[in-house]
Amino acid sequence: MLPFTGIGQRARRLYYGWWIVVATFVIQFMNASLLFHSFGAYFEYLRTDLNASRAAISGAFSLARMEEGMLGPLQGWLVTRFGPKTVARVGVVLFGSGLMLFSRVDSVLLYYAVFLLMAVGTSMAGFVTLNSTLANWFIKRRTVAMSWAQMGLPVGGLTISVIAWSLSTYGWRPTAFASGIVAILVGFTMAGFLRRTPEAYGLLPDGAKPDSTQAGLEQSVARRSSAEEPQYTPFQAMRDRSFWLISIGHGMALFVVSVIIAHFIPHLKEDLGWSTVQATVPFTIIIASSIAAQSFMGFASDKFEKRYIAAGCMITHSIAMLIIASTSNLPLIYFAGILHGAAWGTRGPLMSSIRAEYFGRKHFAYIIGYSSIIVMVGAVVGPIFSGLMADNLGSYRPGFAILGVLTGIGSIAFFFARRPIKLPRARGA
Repeated sequence: MLPFTGIGQRARRLYYGWWIVVATFVIQFMNASLLFHSFGAYFEYLRTDLNASRAAISGAFSLARMEEGMLGPLQGWLVTRFGPKTVARVGVVLFGSGLMLFSRVDSVLLYYAVFLLMAVGTSMAGFVTLNSTLANWFIKRRTVAMSWAQMGLPVGGLTISVIAWSLSTYGWRPTAFASGIVAILVGFTMAGFLRRTPEAYGLLPDGAKPDSTQAGLEQSVARRSSAEEPQYTPFQAMRDRSFWLISIGHGMALFVVSVIIAHFIPHLKEDLGWSTVQATVPFTIIIASSIAAQSFMGFASDKFEKRYIAAGCMITHSIAMLIIASTSNLPLIYFAGILHGAAWGTRGPLMSSIRAEYFGRKHFAYIIGYSSIIVMVGAVVGPIFSGLMADNLGSYRPGFAILGVLTGIGSIAFFFARRPIKLPRARGA
C-alpha cells in the first residue's frame, strides 16, 4: 500500500503512476509560468531597472542553464539516494525563495546570484528529478506519460499574457514576490506525490497486474525487466555513441528553444516595434501549437522510430527560426510560431523516453544527469550569442539565422543515434 491513507484503494482503480504524471504536470506548469516562459516578459523591465545590456540580462538565463547541466550528475545521485520527493521539495523552496529575493535585486551582480539560486531550485524540481521518476513508473506507455506530464511546460506558457499584464499593472517586483509565494505553496504540495519506483509499493510499471504473492511480484518484475529493458550503468551508456549523439542533438535543439524563450519577445518589440502585449500573441501561438503536437505525438512516437521523429523536428525548428529571422510579415511570423511549437511539443518528450528506451530505467537518473552536461551547452550558448549579436549589430536577425542553420545541422545527430545492439545486464551502479 502506498504510504498515505486510502491511496492503496485508489491505486487499484487508477494506476498511481498517473497521479505522478499529474503532479509533474503541475510542477512544470509552475516553473514555466513563473519564470521559464515569463523571462522574456521581464526582460525589458530588468534592462531598464538594472541599466544593463541585452547580453548581461540574457547571460543570467544562460548561466542558469549551465548550472542545471553541471548539477545533473549530482542530482542523479541525490534522486537515487534521497528519493524524488525530498529533492523536488527542496527545489521548490529554493525556487520560491529565489523569486522573492529576485524582487529585491538592485544590481547586476545580485541579479546573477539570485537567478542562479532560482536555477538550482527549478533544476532540483525539474527535468532530471521528474523524468527519472516517470521513467521508473512507465515502460510501454512511457512516451505518453512523459508527453502528458511535460505538457505542463507549454500550458504554463499560456499564462504569459497574465504575467505581462501583472508586470505592466503592478510592476515586476511585486509580481516576482507573489510568484515566489505561489511556487512554494503549490510546488511543495505537488512534490509530495512523487515516489521512487512502483515495485516498492507492490505495483508494476504501467499498472501491469502482478501475481498476488510477493514471490509472484518479484517473478513478474524479473520477467518484464528481462524481456523489455536493457540495464546500462552510466559508464556503459557513455561508451555507446548514441549517448553522445542524442546529447549533442538535444543540445543543438536548445540553440533555438532557449533563444525563443529569452529573445523572441524582445525581438518583436525592438526589431519590429510591437508592444509587450502584442508580442505575447505569437508566443502564445507557439505554446498552443506545442500543446496540440504533444497531445498527439505522445501516442504516435511510441509506434514510430523516435530518432527519425526527432531529426524531423530539428529541421522544422531550423525552418521556423530562419523565417523569424528574415521577415516582418505577421502571417509568416504566426506560421513560424506554429512550426516551432509543433517541433518543440513533439521532440521534447522524446528526449527522455529515447534515453530510457536505449539504456533502461535502472540508472536513468544518473544517465540523464551526465547527459545534461552536454545538453546545457546549447541552452547556454544560444541566448548569450543572440544577445551579443543584437548588442553589436543592432538586430536579433543575424544571430537568429546562424542558430537556425546550426539547429538544422544538428538533425544529423539523431539520424545516426541508433538503438544500441548490445544490451548489458548491469550488476552495479
